[in-house]
Amino acid sequence: MNSSTFWDIHLPDGLEMSHKRDLSLKILRDSETYVTLDGDIFEMLNKSREFRAIATEFILKKWWPETIQEDILSSLSLPVYFPISTRPPRNKEFAEKVLSNFRYRCAICGFNATFNKSHFGLDGAHIKWFSQKGPDIVHNGLSLCKIHHWAFDKGAITIEPKNLTIEVSPLFVGRDHQSIEIIESFNGKEIFPFKDEMPEARYLDWHYEYIFMH
Repeated sequence: MNSSTFWDIHLPDGLEMSHKRDLSLKILRDSETYVTLDGDIFEMLNKSREFRAIATEFILKKWWPETIQEDILSSLSLPVYFPISTRPPRNKEFAEKVLSNFRYRCAICGFNATFNKSHFGLDGAHIKWFSQKGPDIVHNGLSLCKIHHWAFDKGAITIEPKNLTIEVSPLFVGRDHQSIEIIESFNGKEIFPFKDEMPEARYLDWHYEYIFMH
């Protein structure tokens, strides 16, 4: 946010913008933190739904992972833009290397399945998001099933960097036995062992500070 030129960020009284590009999650969630758009940009967006859709697409792709973009669009009723090509090139070998490093099972729950002779329901997930310049290296990856990938990107769960134990957000409340088993029951447990490459603490620290819902 701090590095963007099309809006100005306003912080709570007594706080000043530091030299760091990133703001802590606590500051971003403060009720007195807000942004205002540049006047010309506001007028352009106010007059054109197409421009609003293009701006929405740009912001989502730049700052949010694909796992939760649909949630943001739906919850805010944002217009959708369908460009010909929007995704930056990614390392196609990243996911395969990450899955292999965790022996093709979810690092949280151990889910391991195949369908039509291919691994099924697993993602090679970035710890530090690709949209936030997280590198396509195994040290920045976790093998996660679809639901735990989504929960990880939403900040419902994180991984403690020193002992690689799972921490569940206190804001998550399971309302039935299944949801408790799928998420809450893993609180305090170690992730499933990796084969060669340990997830790096600097990426796990980033996730804990900026994504995990404390």
